[in-house]
Amino acid sequence: MHSLLGAPLVHDGRLLGVVHVGSLHRREFTDAEVVTLVRAAEPIAHTLASNSSIAENALATALQRTLIPETPPRVAGLELAGRYVPADGKLGGDWYDVLVLPDQRVGLVIGDVAGHGLEAAVVMGRLRSALRAYALEHADPAVVLGLLDTKLHAFEEAAMATVLYAVTEPPFTEVRMSSAGHLAPLLAAHGDRALELAVEPDPPLGVDPSVGRRTHRVVWPSRSALCLFTDGLVERRPPPGGEGVDQLDGGVRRVLDTFAYEPADVACARVLDAALSDLSVVQDDIALLVARPSHGAR
Repeated sequence: MHSLLGAPLVHDGRLLGVVHVGSLHRREFTDAEVVTLVRAAEPIAHTLASNSSIAENALATALQRTLIPETPPRVAGLELAGRYVPADGKLGGDWYDVLVLPDQRVGLVIGDVAGHGLEAAVVMGRLRSALRAYALEHADPAVVLGLLDTKLHAFEEAAMATVLYAVTEPPFTEVRMSSAGHLAPLLAAHGDRALELAVEPDPPLGVDPSVGRRTHRVVWPSRSALCLFTDGLVERRPPPGGEGVDQLDGGVRRVLDTFAYEPADVACARVLDAALSDLSVVQDDIALLVARPSHGAR
């Protein structure tokens, strides 16, 4: 190869590679040939980006399946159910987790890593593993989230996440929880409207590792259910001419007001059905975790 001409493969401002053409004898490429190669590079870059996106989504899907349990672990005296629904065409960093800890403690986790795709899924996996490790060593949810924030700043540059971590134990009459910028859980009790728990959030992870974090003690009334969720459940763009968020919130709330009466798995399915019933496209991924004491546990 004596003469070589190259054109960059660029998609959305990102350099994917370079396409080359060469000659077995020495020659000068004309301006017309340069233009032809540059034009040829555009569809090649688009195809490469599309294939890369498909492969990345497949990897993210596989990673999510290994990290998000289809069925939470069995815990004596506690009914648990969880769901994860990816956004159409792109996975995100939402997750839920249930930790069976020493001394009969049970940890409930709901979190949302900013961003989408493989990068968000990888950060989610690392946060999930680190939180599990810290939870084994520390009983205070605020301490666990503080350590997780320090870890995020040290090893995940520019990443940010909201996480709520709650701990309870038999007879499941109280929950201790700390929120790193995450939505407060909802509590549905028999005969009452579902209420947002008074858990004031501290800053999200990745903002300021020196911030003080707080643990809130919340009474868990008899015959009631907790609902932990990410913002995809309650936030979406309104349809043309409609009040989307209000309509969705109304449908979900009607279910939440009654789901304390139902098994956790049924309640979880009904909440999702209400949230997704009038959506043609899921614009943000959703993680959902429902917990309620078993009949006779108290």
